[in-house]
Amino acid sequence: MVDATMVGGAISSLKTLYEIANAMLSASKDAAVNAKAIELLSTISEIQGRLLETQQSMAQMQDELRKANEELSRRAQFDRYELAEPYRGTRLYRLKADAAQSGEPTHFICPNCKDVLNKISILQEDGSAAYCKNKDCGQVFDIASQPTVERKYNNPYDV
Repeated sequence: MVDATMVGGAISSLKTLYEIANAMLSASKDAAVNAKAIELLSTISEIQGRLLETQQSMAQMQDELRKANEELSRRAQFDRYELAEPYRGTRLYRLKADAAQSGEPTHFICPNCKDVLNKISILQEDGSAAYCKNKDCGQVFDIASQPTVERKYNNPYDV
C-alpha cells in the first residue's frame, strides 16, 4: 500500500533526478545527449505532476476516511439510546439497559439534539423539568405534573 511517506520520498528522488538531468544538459555539448536530457527532464516533470496529484488524492481519501470513522463512532453512540416516554406525553431518548457502561446511571438525552443537531446532550432534571444544557438547543421538557417512571440507579458506593 502506498502511503504519504513513500510518495514524498518518490517526489524527493525525482527532484534529485531532475537536478542531475539539468546538470547534464548544461554540461554537455553533444546534441544527442542534450535531446535525451530534455526528454528525461520532460518525463521527470510529468511523473512529479502525477505524484503530486496522487499525494493530493491520498490526503483527500484520508480526510474522507477520518470523517467516516467519526460518523461511525457517532452512530455507535446514538445506538446506545432508545426512544421512550418516561413521562406521559414526553418522549426522550433513554440509555438502553444493556448499553450502560460500568457505573453509568440511566439517563435521558435531548431528542432535539440527537435528531436535529446530531449531538448527544444529557438532560438535567430538577423534579419539575428536564433541561437540555446544550447552548445550541436549550429545550425544556415539562415533567412536573406527569407521573414518573420508576428508575433504578446503580450506586457504586453500595457494597
